[in-house]
Amino acid sequence: MGGSLGIAHRELSGIESIGIDEIQHRRGHHYLTLVYQLEQGYKRLLFVRRDRTESGLNSIFNLLTADTIKGIEYACTDMWPAYLKVLRDRASGTTNILDRFHIMKKFSEALNKVRADGTRQLLRDGYESVLRKPVRAF
Repeated sequence: MGGSLGIAHRELSGIESIGIDEIQHRRGHHYLTLVYQLEQGYKRLLFVRRDRTESGLNSIFNLLTADTIKGIEYACTDMWPAYLKVLRDRASGTTNILDRFHIMKKFSEALNKVRADGTRQLLRDGYESVLRKPVRAF
């Protein structure tokens, strides 16, 4: 008996919500892509792949039936372009929810750009800047 006995009996139908994320598993740029089933009250790991590429994420969609993919209503992801592309190509009817951490990070970056631009303009106009410190959103 190999280690695949449990995988052979894994149930992959009826999935309504998934979460897609990556974790670093070694120093450098070595990632694992994780796909979870996210249903009310529980979270179930469906898939692990040793990369964070389009082909890696496509491989889970290759395991799912067309009906299962159509049944996925929501996907929570970060803004990794490969993940966004695969969802767009393979599960276009799915509502993609971007995670809060990355939304706040982008918001903070945009706010700091506006602050820095305003500071430079004040200095050019001969005023003392009161907006010198970056804003931290989290």
